[in-house]
Amino acid sequence: MNPRKIAGTGQHGFTLVELATVLTIIALILAGILIGKQMVQRSQAMAVVTEVESFQQAFDKFWEKYKELPGDMIDGYAFFDLNATNLICGTNVDINGNAAGCNGDGNGVIASPRESLRGWQHLQLAGFLSAKGTFYTGISSVPTFNPGTNVPPSQAATPLSGPAGYKLATGTVYTFTGHYAQLGANVANNLTGGVLTTADALAVDQKMDDGLAITGRVLAQNDAANGCVAANIYIRTESTATACNMVFQLGTQ
Repeated sequence: MNPRKIAGTGQHGFTLVELATVLTIIALILAGILIGKQMVQRSQAMAVVTEVESFQQAFDKFWEKYKELPGDMIDGYAFFDLNATNLICGTNVDINGNAAGCNGDGNGVIASPRESLRGWQHLQLAGFLSAKGTFYTGISSVPTFNPGTNVPPSQAATPLSGPAGYKLATGTVYTFTGHYAQLGANVANNLTGGVLTTADALAVDQKMDDGLAITGRVLAQNDAANGCVAANIYIRTESTATACNMVFQLGTQ
């Protein structure tokens, strides 16, 4: 650039063309940073596909081997703490008052929160789960969900969503009734907060299912503060709000 001298000042300035060039370069840099950030976020969101597929496979293998549901398994103590040392299962009582922290009640339902937390323990102890974390090893008086500690964390977590992870459950979501893994951010020690933007949630749904929010094997729910779903459609906006928590159906039992 050739700065031109500003008359009477002894200072040099730039032409409008030069200033426009500098501003254009700055705009391109900022746009590149934004695009790069969006690509990273989309990559993190799509990691959900791999995470959930590993859970679905683990769930199916567990059922095939034990013919019981992880978490609900009534004789987990016998399988996973054969030496009766309580080192694995813990000494705290289960929901039936038994000193057998590995056991569920065997009623065909993964009840939250205790059996939900215990479910990840069962899957891990059975060798079907490689997710990081020290999963549930007993009953506390007020069980809570802590991603990366007693439930699998998700790579989809962002600074906006905060810690996010998965819980196992049995219940009804829209017209679906059955077993599922729910991806949510930690809100008041429960995984109900939004994790994905609507655009990322739609991308995950399209990759795994039918791209519709409340039908199929992948379902979306609204965050308490943000809208994700309207009827059966994802709300398409450019918002960066983590508006969606997701439900992924497990098994056919």
